[in-house]
Amino acid sequence: MNSVRRAQPFLTRPALVGALLLIMGIATADWLGARTERLTVQERAGEPERGTVRQRYAIKSNQVVPEIIMSDGARAVFVIDPRAPRELRFVAEPDGTAEYRIVALGENSRRLIARKKIVRETKRSVTLPPGGLRLQISVSGKIVWNDLRLVRPFSLWPFYAIGAFILGLAAWFRPPRQKTGLTNALTLLFSTALSLLVIELALRAVGPRLPPLLVAARHDLGMVAADNRWVEPTRYRLRLPRHLGSYNQWQYGGIVQLGFLPKSLSPRVAYRYPLRTDAEGFRNEKVRDPIEVAALGDSFTDGSASPREDIWPSRLETLTGRTVQNYGTSGFGPQQELYVLQDYALRHHPRLVVLAFFAGNDLLDAEAFDHWEHAGIRPGEERSGWVVIDSFRRYQTLFLWTMGQVGTDLLRQGGKVRGPDESDTREGLRDVSHPEFREGLFSVPVNNRTLHFAFLPPYLQALGETRAQLEASRGWALTRSSLGKMREECRAHGSEFVVLLIPSKPQVYWPLCEHAFSQSELQKAIDFLGHWDPKPLSPEAVSANRLALNALVRDFCASSGSPLLDLTPALQREVEGGAQMYFPDDPHLNTAGHELAARELAKFLKSRR
Repeated sequence: MNSVRRAQPFLTRPALVGALLLIMGIATADWLGARTERLTVQERAGEPERGTVRQRYAIKSNQVVPEIIMSDGARAVFVIDPRAPRELRFVAEPDGTAEYRIVALGENSRRLIARKKIVRETKRSVTLPPGGLRLQISVSGKIVWNDLRLVRPFSLWPFYAIGAFILGLAAWFRPPRQKTGLTNALTLLFSTALSLLVIELALRAVGPRLPPLLVAARHDLGMVAADNRWVEPTRYRLRLPRHLGSYNQWQYGGIVQLGFLPKSLSPRVAYRYPLRTDAEGFRNEKVRDPIEVAALGDSFTDGSASPREDIWPSRLETLTGRTVQNYGTSGFGPQQELYVLQDYALRHHPRLVVLAFFAGNDLLDAEAFDHWEHAGIRPGEERSGWVVIDSFRRYQTLFLWTMGQVGTDLLRQGGKVRGPDESDTREGLRDVSHPEFREGLFSVPVNNRTLHFAFLPPYLQALGETRAQLEASRGWALTRSSLGKMREECRAHGSEFVVLLIPSKPQVYWPLCEHAFSQSELQKAIDFLGHWDPKPLSPEAVSANRLALNALVRDFCASSGSPLLDLTPALQREVEGGAQMYFPDDPHLNTAGHELAARELAKFLKSRR
């Protein structure tokens, strides 16, 4: 008797489940592959049509966040080319009451995308039409745009969801023809996916406390490593803790780290040295009492970029035999230095108090600290980070992807952790026969050697201000008040107050630039460095105002009876003779610069005996 073979249905349960998994895989790949493109002043914006437009990379909650600061009725146009529908996403932080207006500009059209008056932080997402266009953003008041970016929306998710629902329902009601391992396979698949999700969430929760190798791999994404070397007391905002026993390690100077100079033009030097503090939280071997000299200041005094024995307070003690206690702290401004004088230095009865006034940013630090004391950290005043990548796909932001990359690199290297120099193909700091300016780096032949140096653009930009502008600024008013109070506190405790003026790198190197380059070449260099802040600046203005702040401080010291030693002439002489006084890719004094400062101060103090 012949049995009748029943026709098998085309859509068997395995086929339905396979189709379901295929849709889920396509949806996942679509979501992970979505590209984000950040709008930045350097890459996507032309010259602002009006007002002030400035790019910053601020550190917020252990993450570097690109900021575009627009004020003074600013209006700027960003060129974009979305080949598919895009969403413009941003967080707008106003300083007071402000209003923004976003307009899409086509070939022959204008379309208002968004307009809103805001008084507090606002998060928004705006859908843009497809096709090449330009975005015109204008503000009234001051607005800080946090992570202004274009994101491809996950617009097909309704179709994915409907398809997955239909296939899943059909598979559920389709009885299996025979027992198979399909259930076990699906269980394994979903448990693996759930495990990966849990691991990803756990890694995100740990974040900056991950091993250094993983944190370093996410540097370009803006991850800031947890740093227990700094504490946040309510009086000082940020300072080193007591009894710190750590190390400081760096290879790229601050100008590179902030994105103003390519890594390829940085020296092949890695620095590592102990970073230890005494019982008061300063870079001394121990607290001593009494002391002869108390040194106040910021990073140019605590010497955060150098070993303790190389910085000027330590060298001054060696040269003079006096007991010199270092009370400097990186990031401090005049008000914090006054607090240190009151809280720590004067209790040890110093005969002499030396304040190292840094002409590069002390006025700005005074304003920022005053804002912090009275209103907290305002938008656009956060700590500075570094340039992060402006185009990436979503899967690149996953911690699991980072772990995979690190693991793959280690396997390729046979388990060896790559050193700091092995990851870069560098041009190096080559000797030149004629002056050159390349991507932020000046190279000038002097006395049969080549001096390489880069400027931190804000310090160069500061030289565009006249003495009248400086004198009328809030920063000078706060600085003058703090210096006056330091003078009075020292007098009341029987200590002499001396001001040591440390110039910024552009102040010292600019005369060398004028001798080496034409005015048109200098203007091109200024324009290149001015991308971060497009305020007009000319070589003539820099030359005219280079020492305006020095003169202002000198006159204040003369009127208050405070001795002043300005290091600018001595540093300038050494540089013009071919000596490097600052790190090439960092704004701080190098070992030779600290040695000169100690030597000049020792002579100055000896002449006053």
